[in-house]
Amino acid sequence: MRRSAPSVATVKMLLEDVAAGIRVLRARDGLDITDEQIVERACNIVTGLIGNYRISSLDPTAPRPTPRPIAQLDLLAAIEKTAAQIAKDHATNA
Repeated sequence: MRRSAPSVATVKMLLEDVAAGIRVLRARDGLDITDEQIVERACNIVTGLIGNYRISSLDPTAPRPTPRPIAQLDLLAAIEKTAAQIAKDHATNA
């Protein structure tokens, strides 16, 4: 039985939250890691979570697109695209 994939907005929020958590380790604990490495690790964590758990946002403001089947590779591509955008946004804000 195939589970429905989370929305891209939910994936983006999850990716941002995980990356922020890793940044805390860098700031608080002195972890020597670059922004690119943070985003890469966050992407890997989110991919694992999505693959093993049914993820849904508790935030009612998250857009709810029309449900449609999404191939696993499409979801991974969306995660990578979002990760790249977050890295770019963070680099310009740093």
